[in-house]
Amino acid sequence: MSGQHVRLTAVYLTDLLEGSSLNDPRCPKKYLDPDWTGSRGNAPHDVSLDAFDKALYARPDDPKLTQFSIDVSGKFVWQAGRKPHGTLMFEKIWSFKRLHGDWKKMQ
Repeated sequence: MSGQHVRLTAVYLTDLLEGSSLNDPRCPKKYLDPDWTGSRGNAPHDVSLDAFDKALYARPDDPKLTQFSIDVSGKFVWQAGRKPHGTLMFEKIWSFKRLHGDWKKMQ
């Protein structure tokens, strides 16, 4: 499946400093490494990535974990021997919504 373009709905978690992950509340122990900054670079990119960037940093003074429900499409890259085992290179964010509370209880 590596190299395939996929679309998924997941929970995006980040501390805005060191780490971020894509999580599925139905499988809380499995996650993907999101790469939405590398998807942009200097090449043309979908404006939805810029909108998500603004939403992420809209409240930088909030020290809590930032979490969003996100519907995203991109290129999946398998990484055997690493945790997480895969990266999703974001190409388009169809929708997102800031979440509050325990993401593991959200369906």
